This record gives sequence, C-alpha cells and structure tokens, in this order.
Amino acid sequence: MSEQKNIFWRNPTTIVWLMLGAFFLANMVIMLLKPLNKAINPDELQHLHIAWQIAHGHIIYRDFWEHHGPVYGLLNGLLIYVTDAEPSLRILLWSRILSAGTTISTMIITWLIARRLSLSHTGALIAIVALSATIVTQGKGIEMRPDPLQSLFWITGLYCLIRHQAERNVYLPITAGALFTLSILSNAKAGLGPFFVVVFYLSGHWLCGLRWSDIWRDMLGMAIGLALAALPFVIYFWANNALLDFLYYNFLWNLEVVLYWSATDLHFAAKGR
Repeated sequence: MSEQKNIFWRNPTTIVWLMLGAFFLANMVIMLLKPLNKAINPDELQHLHIAWQIAHGHIIYRDFWEHHGPVYGLLNGLLIYVTDAEPSLRILLWSRILSAGTTISTMIITWLIARRLSLSHTGALIAIVALSATIVTQGKGIEMRPDPLQSLFWITGLYCLIRHQAERNVYLPITAGALFTLSILSNAKAGLGPFFVVVFYLSGHWLCGLRWSDIWRDMLGMAIGLALAALPFVIYFWANNALLDFLYYNFLWNLEVVLYWSATDLHFAAKGR
C-alpha cells in the first residue's frame, strides 16, 4: 500500500498569501499590458487636445470648452511644454504609463490605510487585490484621464486624516484639505469623497465620541488646506480673465448636466408607467 503524503504549511496563511499574490500579480500584468493594447477612448483624445492647447498658450475654459477640473490639463500641458514633445500618439502612451503609475501609488496608499486601521497583512493584501481587480482600475486606471490622479489625491488625503487620529499633528488636516481640493480640481465628481468626510466629522461626536473641539479644529485645518490649494488657481484664472469661466464650467455646468439627466430620467420613467 502506498503511503499517502500531505503538504504541511508552517503558517496556515501561506496558501492564502500564495493565492492572493498570484491573483494580484495576474491583475498587475494585465493592467501594465493595457497601455500598449487598450483601444483609445475618445475622452483620451479630448484630454490630449486640452494638454496640447495649454502647452501652446491657450487658457482652459476661456479659450476652449472643458468641464473637468484644471489640474490634470495644466500638468499635462506643462509636461508637453517642458519636453517640447512632438504631436503624436507617443504622448498618449506616456500619459497612460503615468496613469498606471498613479494607480499603483493609490494601491500603496490603500495598503497603508488598511494597516493604519489595524487590518492584518492578509487583510491589507485583500484590500489592494480587490482594488486591482475592479473594472475601474483595469479600465480607467491606465487611461489618459484625470480619474487616477483624483483618486490618488483623495485617498492620500484620507490617509493623512487617519494618521492624524493617532499622531495629532496639526499639519495633517491642512495637508488633507489641500489634497481633497486638488482632487476636486482634478475632477469635480471627486467631491463626493470629501463630502462624506465632512459628514463623518459632523456626526463623529455621536458615532464614535469625537470631541467637538477636535472636530472643529480638524475641519478648520482642512478649510485652511482648501484655501491654500485653491488660491493659486483663483489667482491664475483671475489674472487671465477666466475666473467666471472656471467657476461655471468646472462646477455649475456639471451640476446643470446632472440635474438635466435626472429630470430626463424621471420624465421617461413616468412615461413608461
């Protein structure tokens, strides 16, 4: 009779780590191959054109239409201007690579947040594996668009606030407020994240016993960070006679579109009854 042989793991979580690691590695390989193979999204051509316009001296919102925040376009325009890049799809490819790097940075911050929240190494790994497998990460996370950058700003700001709860460093809420603002100025819809942060603080006294003095101090710090991050953009657009255009197309226009779509959906839903 042949003797049955079994594999004994020294640590019961070893097989879990091997499975999660293999799944994460597969997700990363797929994601890193997509910049070269993924079909071009029309939005990417829009952002490429915006960056090209800015690099050649045009003012966003004033000289051409755009409804995303100015951060991503200004950064791309600066890169094209500094590198004196030729007009080609090579710019799009490098922008995709930068977006992939930004998405990986968001995964790293997600790991740090999970560890700060006292999750085990396995729990933190599950968090970034789940993030790497989402359609948004695999699709939008490697495209030339502001979404990866807005996510990095927002997640890093959240990490600063979580660190602040342990370290009580007065500069962390200020940094968080600045990062939240940059996230919103990358894409207005990113304001949902900071909105819920404010909601948490306003209800934190009843939810988890936060002292009102701590709540108002942290919110004041975030407000200072907001002002510090927003001021250069306000000055830039004011100096270029585009402040009202910036405020309208970045905020009010998007709100009008959301309200219009909502009203349209309600109209067709009512007709379908």
